[in-house]
Amino acid sequence: MYTPVCGTCPSFQREGNPIENSDIRRDAEAVREEMRQLLSPSEFVGSVGKHGVLQVTKDNSLLHNGGIEVPTVGRRVHWSSFYRMCQNIIDPIVERGGFVNERCGQHFHVLAGYLDSNTTRVGKTVSELEVPMPEIILANLHQLHRRYELAMFWIMSSGATMNHLTRWARFRQSLRRFSALGSRMQRVQAEMGEAIVGMNSASALRGKYASVAYHFCRFDGGGDVSTFHIENRIADGVLSPAVATAWAMLCYALVLKAVRISQYGIMEDGTTEYRTKVKEIQPHLIDGELREWGNKRFANTSGLDPHTPWLRENARELIQWLKPELSNLGPAFEILLSLADRPCSIRLTEGDSWSEIEAAMHVPERVEQSQMQDDLREVIDLATIMDIEDVEAWVQEVAGYLGHEIEDVSEAVRGMISSGEFRWSEPIGALITA
Repeated sequence: MYTPVCGTCPSFQREGNPIENSDIRRDAEAVREEMRQLLSPSEFVGSVGKHGVLQVTKDNSLLHNGGIEVPTVGRRVHWSSFYRMCQNIIDPIVERGGFVNERCGQHFHVLAGYLDSNTTRVGKTVSELEVPMPEIILANLHQLHRRYELAMFWIMSSGATMNHLTRWARFRQSLRRFSALGSRMQRVQAEMGEAIVGMNSASALRGKYASVAYHFCRFDGGGDVSTFHIENRIADGVLSPAVATAWAMLCYALVLKAVRISQYGIMEDGTTEYRTKVKEIQPHLIDGELREWGNKRFANTSGLDPHTPWLRENARELIQWLKPELSNLGPAFEILLSLADRPCSIRLTEGDSWSEIEAAMHVPERVEQSQMQDDLREVIDLATIMDIEDVEAWVQEVAGYLGHEIEDVSEAVRGMISSGEFRWSEPIGALITA
């Protein structure tokens, strides 16, 4: 969002945002054009470009001439690349007077790359999926979203008062009522499309305003997923690159977990006691799904305080369960575990600034640990150290080669083995890809 041109306009007054911190000489379009020059958007989903930015555009949900929206190009998941991308977008916007409020949100898309028939020259859809994805993976991803929907709303909240810890749910309606236990996913998609219409009744957009939307997914004749593309719409607006990157890793880790658990069947969404508790808490956090239009788009979270211990425990349960998937995604696990206890919303209500939140999340020790993991992967991929008798001896050799403490390397190696990413090979005498 941006300030209007005229600082004396009544709509300029924003609680908690002093006029001295904003540049009132510029309107949103002027800043958007400056950001286009700075970020060099590629304007094509098949090209990442210099900064990973697809477009710099306006969003009609935002006041003062549409603020600014920055869609990015889909890319392979890598902590450092995502962090630099978020930092290159967020920091210059903040420097130019940008801010977030209850009209702002972040959408995270996880997909197997594809170009639809309208984009390709040959008039056919091109997909990275060599074969359709088994339906059970999408079903388990849906069940994960249902079970931990409240935890994600909690972790991804950034409201600044206890009565309004997050924004309304008009554009991210709960999907808990749609179960994959007794329905095929194509039917779940259709049911969501019928029940979650939102602003536009066009069939292509039906179901778009779910907390996690599947309206981009396509299915083959047997019900498997021929185009995999989900959109997580839960996150509030945030001005911390580390938090934004960690949220992206969370969305990705959920997909990896869905793949892993699918060998065991379809996941249930909790006991009767668990579901009863969720039903009790949900109206106090996921609020405003069907509220009439108005200037204020806050969720009413005034009754949430008695339930925060349960939310913290539930959020920690989610992140701990995802530790194997998060362990090789930079410092995402540590950041998300911290946010499970104190999301940005709680930090803001307690007086933290966005710069203080970023400093708390992006600490040097976490960055160094992430770099060490990258160094270890390079040693493994290039087979730099081989023919060692056991893991302990290999760790000592690698620690000496990289110049790291043996204890730090040993801890990192244990995590990489437990995550299933690497394993010890007796014939080779080194760690190898599992």
